[in-house]
Amino acid sequence: AALCIEHGCTLASTDRDFSRFPKLKWQNPIA
Repeated sequence: AALCIEHGCTLASTDRDFSRFPKLKWQNPIA
């Protein structure tokens, strides 16, 4: 998560716990 925040990339994960990082862009690849 820290690397994605630093580099501005989007993390793909099914784990909803990543929503606790407000600066992290993430998406669920299954949804």
